[in-house]
Amino acid sequence: MALPNLLRNVAKTSICPLHKVAGSTLKSSSFLASRLLHNSVDLQQSLVPQQRNGVLDALKGYKGHLVYYKNARGFSTSTPALSSHDHTKLWTAERALSASLLPLFPAALLYPCQALDCALAITLVMHNHWGVEANVVDYIRPKMFGPIIPKVAIFGLYGLSIATLAGLEWFNVSRPLTLSGDLKGKVVLLDFFTYCCINCLHLFPYIKQVEEEFSVADGFVVVGVHSAKFDNEKDSANILAAIQRYNLSHPVVNDSGGILWNQLGIGHWPTLLLLGPNKEVLFLLAGEGMKHELPFIVRTALKHYAGPGQLSGNKLPLAPASHLLAEKKGVSLLFPGKVASCQVIQNDSRQTPKLVSDQTVAFGDNLKEPTVPLDQFVHKYETERLAVADTGNHRILILTTSGKLEFIVGGDKLGFVDGHIHEAKFNCPQGVAFRNPNVLYVADTENHAIREINLKTSQVSTVAGTGSQGDNLEGGRLGVDQPLSSPWDLCMVSRALVPCRKGCQCETCGSAGGRTVEDILLVAMAGTHQIWGLFLNDTFCWRQRVFPAGSIAAIAGSGKEENRNNAYSHAAAFAQPSGLSYSSELNTVFIADSESSSIRLFNLTTGQVSAVVGGDRDPFNLFSFGDVDGKQYEAKLQHPLGVSWSPQNKKLYVADSYNHKVKVVDVEANTCDTLFGIGQSGDQMGPFNVAQLNEPGGLCLSPDETRLFVADTNNHSIKIVDLVKGTVEKILPENQFLHHTLPIELKVSPSGGIVNLLVTMTLDKGLDLTALAPQKWIMTLP
Repeated sequence: MALPNLLRNVAKTSICPLHKVAGSTLKSSSFLASRLLHNSVDLQQSLVPQQRNGVLDALKGYKGHLVYYKNARGFSTSTPALSSHDHTKLWTAERALSASLLPLFPAALLYPCQALDCALAITLVMHNHWGVEANVVDYIRPKMFGPIIPKVAIFGLYGLSIATLAGLEWFNVSRPLTLSGDLKGKVVLLDFFTYCCINCLHLFPYIKQVEEEFSVADGFVVVGVHSAKFDNEKDSANILAAIQRYNLSHPVVNDSGGILWNQLGIGHWPTLLLLGPNKEVLFLLAGEGMKHELPFIVRTALKHYAGPGQLSGNKLPLAPASHLLAEKKGVSLLFPGKVASCQVIQNDSRQTPKLVSDQTVAFGDNLKEPTVPLDQFVHKYETERLAVADTGNHRILILTTSGKLEFIVGGDKLGFVDGHIHEAKFNCPQGVAFRNPNVLYVADTENHAIREINLKTSQVSTVAGTGSQGDNLEGGRLGVDQPLSSPWDLCMVSRALVPCRKGCQCETCGSAGGRTVEDILLVAMAGTHQIWGLFLNDTFCWRQRVFPAGSIAAIAGSGKEENRNNAYSHAAAFAQPSGLSYSSELNTVFIADSESSSIRLFNLTTGQVSAVVGGDRDPFNLFSFGDVDGKQYEAKLQHPLGVSWSPQNKKLYVADSYNHKVKVVDVEANTCDTLFGIGQSGDQMGPFNVAQLNEPGGLCLSPDETRLFVADTNNHSIKIVDLVKGTVEKILPENQFLHHTLPIELKVSPSGGIVNLLVTMTLDKGLDLTALAPQKWIMTLP
């Protein structure tokens, strides 16, 4: 097939009448851009692997894919049968085809409602590959498309059929918004997301950057459309918690019934839909990785509609919900994500002394570190240490299991700073894992890095990651040179016999068929749907690959978002792995595979990845979730985030997060049963039959395995589960009031009298007391 014929075929599939697009109800011009851009991407994917057979043979086998435009990054599909394509490189062939798309301008004129997208699509490709800047776009736009674009607005077929959004629940606004009123005259970016999706979370920083560049006064507004995947995500209280957790300040609407999703024919998370000031659909982008493209598209649209009377700078009734958490920030826990425990050897000079004194403040009071110098602390009878990822406060807390605070690491503000524990900064840390009582590793999730906390030297250092998100699926570089993608949990593998393959006799492994590996830090790399390994010791052989100390690489998972089990670790696939736990006796890592709602295992000796419970046999079905106790695939979970292995009773404890439960799994029988939790969110303490949780994100066993510590994320607390008594209590009670002590001593006169007390409050910027609203004050006298 000659190249001109190929282009004619691309044109036919790209500029086809939209009513012929199967499986979609979206009547918008954005499909042209989707076809133009994605056909070029798919073509280069066909060309490169087949160059040895000649370009013409590759072109003969080329078939277009009807998918939305995405820029070399992943997205989650809304149906089990629809899978995504992962394009990680842009090839020279794509550049050539992008240039050849320019003759399609005249063809686009036959479909005037698609003209703007054609312009944006081609200029966007040019902008990506040759650096064509906005002045070129400004030239093309008025010359060819100025008279045509206004026609888009009068075509009802391509406009939104929704007259009002008032019937849906809204967040961050004081009243519902309407397209015909509040949003008229605005360029509106609709962000279709679901708060469980890692791809959606990756877009939030880019959207915030666009919001900082273009304001409501400029005629631009972002509206988040939360379209839930899981049943638990349809609940408005849970959506509100997610909005607060991720600091979303723009309006968000709860599309729990899929009204907007279905009417607009959205098919992926995340999807960005750009609307013009008259509700016309301008552009659609699916997937993440829009750091450069998104502001380019928004800027172009705003410049086009910059004429008199087209854009409105009217204010919106914004009322961000973040103020509802002001009383918690810096005082108690805020959305704790993960916990880890370790045993401290008493009276061992090699260990850091236990920092326990009468001046250590238990949680429930203002959170402050002891003021006594560290060298004045003495050993007490505490033998356990607990690390808590205080995710919402961007810090790590080190405390005893009775609630005595030892260290606060990071906090105050988010950032990416190494140094002394009081100066270091994190960004929404999640997984924590002790190497020993003095050294703790942290999955600094939104910094896309692994950090090391040395409690003996009071220093924080970065051991892997660059601070920016990467999309590499192999790794292999030294830690600080290797970009990572949303590490979510950590697991230390120590003293494990890990041969490079069964019966290996290589020089590295030795004649015993294996060697003792001191420490490997396994990483649940949620952003790339893989398991990575940070190799902490000298060079050694891992499954026929040699890694130097300090290097980090993918060791399981292809990078595709699937629930695929396989005898070969790199042929297996995960779906946002979020929890890890290691069994030394089985030499196996158990994995909470959140998006497939399943528990998987990764055998470190054979490399095999297998199913344990939950999920579905179909590797593409990521919608097999529920709340059912049972055996293997009959058992159903809902977005589990944490696992903890018990060596004594050979059971696995699971944080079944969206079912608000802790479950226990018999890994030999492949059965799953509820330990406690009633299936509804709450904060009830007491025996197992009444105890409640609210989206627990992580859990760990005490060293003696008699207690389970649970990060009860949306209750902003840590629960201690007594496995012997069958009870649940709150080890770190939620702070209800701010306790302050007057600087002077007061005595109450037995004869009575009057005490005049003047209270002066300093509130955070943007916060104030509501006029005429009742206030409750409590003063406690000794």
